[in-house]
Amino acid sequence: MELFLRLTGLSDEVIRSARRSPMWAGVEAPAPSLAHDDAVMEDGRVPRDRPASIRVPVPALAGGASPPWLRAAAERTAGAVPGGTYRLLPGQSHRAEPEVAPVLTRFFAE
Repeated sequence: MELFLRLTGLSDEVIRSARRSPMWAGVEAPAPSLAHDDAVMEDGRVPRDRPASIRVPVPALAGGASPPWLRAAAERTAGAVPGGTYRLLPGQSHRAEPEVAPVLTRFFAE
């Protein structure tokens, strides 16, 4: 998890602080899946060949309060999937807050 956070651009000071927080155990628990994520992300880039084979509509949502690299990744993902759509949710961070539910409901109802 520490390596992932470093790759996202967080400073050593922020990472040290995160490691001391009560949330660290919960954040670290799913960390083994990050090795798989890294393997399919081709050096951190969106692997365009795999998403290009998706044949169903895909919503790529990003929070307006999320870091620029997260917003850019969502936009590139939408562009890599035929029928992919990108939507920026003003004020949202990278956490899925309840306000995301109506956006997904509309998407799946279409």
